[in-house]
Amino acid sequence: MTVESTKNKSGPFVATGSSGVFPRDFLLLDPAHLRVIRVRGFDEDEITSGITHTGVGSTDGTVAVASGLAIGDQVYLLRAVPNLQRSDYNAQGRVPTDQAERDFDLAVMQIQDIAERQSRALTLPVSSELTGEEAMQAALDAPQYALRAEQAAREAQAAASYTVADLADLLYVPRALPIGSRVLTRAERYSYDVVASGGHLVSASGAHLQIVPRGGQWSFGALAPAGDGVTDDRPKFVIANAIGGEMHLPAPAVRYAVSAPVALTVAVNVDARAPWVGLTDSGRITFATQRTTNLGGKVNRIPDRVFVGRAAQAFAGNSGSGDGGTSIFSTPASSPAYLAVNASHLVEAGSQGQYGSVDVVQTAILPGGAAGIAHGAAVVNDRPGGRAWGYIAEIQHEPGALNANGVEWAIKNKSEQNTTYRPYQRVNGTFASRAVAGGDATFGGAATNPSTAAHIIIRNNEGGNTHAWNSGIVFTADALTGTDGSAADNGLGEAMSLARNHYIGWYAPDTPNGLAAIITSRVTQTQNRMRQFFADDAVVFDSLASGGAVFRAQHVANGVNYLQATNGPTGSGAILAAVGPDANINLRLQSKGTGRVQFGTVATQGAYTINGFIEVLSLQGEVVKLARVA
Repeated sequence: MTVESTKNKSGPFVATGSSGVFPRDFLLLDPAHLRVIRVRGFDEDEITSGITHTGVGSTDGTVAVASGLAIGDQVYLLRAVPNLQRSDYNAQGRVPTDQAERDFDLAVMQIQDIAERQSRALTLPVSSELTGEEAMQAALDAPQYALRAEQAAREAQAAASYTVADLADLLYVPRALPIGSRVLTRAERYSYDVVASGGHLVSASGAHLQIVPRGGQWSFGALAPAGDGVTDDRPKFVIANAIGGEMHLPAPAVRYAVSAPVALTVAVNVDARAPWVGLTDSGRITFATQRTTNLGGKVNRIPDRVFVGRAAQAFAGNSGSGDGGTSIFSTPASSPAYLAVNASHLVEAGSQGQYGSVDVVQTAILPGGAAGIAHGAAVVNDRPGGRAWGYIAEIQHEPGALNANGVEWAIKNKSEQNTTYRPYQRVNGTFASRAVAGGDATFGGAATNPSTAAHIIIRNNEGGNTHAWNSGIVFTADALTGTDGSAADNGLGEAMSLARNHYIGWYAPDTPNGLAAIITSRVTQTQNRMRQFFADDAVVFDSLASGGAVFRAQHVANGVNYLQATNGPTGSGAILAAVGPDANINLRLQSKGTGRVQFGTVATQGAYTINGFIEVLSLQGEVVKLARVA
C-alpha cells in the first residue's frame, strides 16, 4: 500500500435523521484511527460509539453512525493516527515488507494529520516580526473584537432556519427552502431571507433569496458576482446600490468587469489585498469612501482631521471649534498654535517617537527610474488677495536651549561626482537648495511674469517685534572647499558665483527703487580676469590670470591724510589731490631705486623765456624751483 493522496478528511455531510451512512475517500488502515465529528450550531462533538466501517485498508469505504445525530447536523470524518510507533525491529532480524511499508504509511499519515490540524491554526507570516507569544498577547488585548464577532455569528446562527456549507452549496444544490425562512452560509457567514418573489439571488431549487445585512453591513460576495474579468458584474453593482448600507468589496478572482461605468452610492469598505484595476475595472467602477492602489492596500478617505502620536491625546478640535486641546501647541500664549490647531494632519512627537514627522525615499526601489521626492508641497494660490506658503517653520527658542534651526540640509556625497556649478555650466551634483524660477510650464500653465526673489531676509514686525538677525549669511571658516580660512592658508573657496553683468546692489533710502551703488564685472575673456582682495592694511587689485598687481592702497599707522581722485567736466582735467585734516599736505610721487618720476611730453625748441617757476619738494626735503617758460 502507498499513501498517494494528502487528503485525511471527508465532509461536511448533512444529517437527514438520527443516523446515517457517510462515504470516506481517504486511506484508513485501522478503524481506531478515525474520528467522527458532529457540528451542531457552533458546537463540535466527537461521536465515539455506534460506529461501523467498511473498506478499511483502502481509500474507499463508508462510515455508519447508528445514533446521536439530528436533522441538519454536519458530519466530518477525520483521520487521526496516534503519534506512536508500535513495531519493534531487531538487529539482523527479518522484517516483512508489508510491516515496513505499513509503518512508513502510518508515519506519512501522522505527518498529513498534523499538517491538516496546522492548516486550521493561526499561523504568522514568515515576514512577521512578532513572536507567537506577542501575537497571542495582541489578540488578548482586544477581546472585544472577538466577542463582537462571536456574538454576531451566534445571533445569525440563532436566527437562521437553515444552514448550508457555503454559497455554492446554496446556489447549486437543490433543497426545499420555505418562504419566510432564513438561510446562513457557514463558510462566508452570508444571511438570506427566503421571499415570495424578487430578492437578490435565486437558489438551485428556485427560492428567491434576499440579503440580510448585519448592523447595516454586508458583503458584495453575497450577490455571487463572477469577478472573472469577462462576465458582466454591473447588474450586481446596481443591486448593491439598492441594498445600501455599508458594503464590503472583496478581492475578485480576476477582475470585476462592467459593461458600462457604474458609480456606487453604497458605502464601500474594500479588501486591502485587492488592486485598483481588479476592484474598479480600471476606473469604470467608482466609489467615494475608499480606494486602493495598483499594488493593493486600502486608501481611506478621511474628511475630518487626523491626529498621530501625542496629538491623538492632546488635540480635539480646531481654532474654529474653540477646542484646541491640552498640548502646548494648542494655545497662542505658549507656541505658534495657529499651525497645530488648523492642521488637517497633525503629528506630535511623544513617548513613542522622537521625531514628529519623517518622510523617507529610496530611489533604487522606485518604478521606472522615477525621481525620489521624500516630501512635497503643491500650492495653488488662486484666491484674490490670498497668501500661500509651500513650507513654513515657526521656531520658538526658550531659555536654556542650545540650538534652534528652521531647516537643515545635511548632504552626504558618496558618489563618484566632484562637481562645481557655474553660471555658464550646469552639472549634476549635490545641492542643498534650488530656487527654480518660473516653475514647470507643463502643468498649471506657463508663468506670465518673472518670479520676485529667490531668497529674502526680513524681520517679522507682527506683535511689535523689534529684534532682527545678527547676521544675514554666514560661511564658517572651513565650510568651503579650497580653504580652511586660517592665517597660514592663502587658498580660495568660492562663496558666490555670478555671471557677467550680474551685480550686488545697494539702494538709497530716499526711494523704494533707488539703486545707489553696484559692484559688477564686465570681463568678457577668462584670460583677462581680475581680482580685488584685502591684505593686512591694504587693498590690492591684480590680474587673476597672472597674479600681477595693478594697484595697491596701503594704510600706515596713524595715517590720516590720503589721496582723492576727482574727475573733471569737458574741458577740465582730472584731479589727484592730497586730502586730510592737516592744513598743508604735500603730494608725494616716489619712484623706486634709480627710477624717476615721469610726466609730460618732451618738446624741442630753440630758445625759451623764463617767466616764473614752480616749487616742488625733493625726497631730501629741499625746495626745488622748476622754471616756467613761455
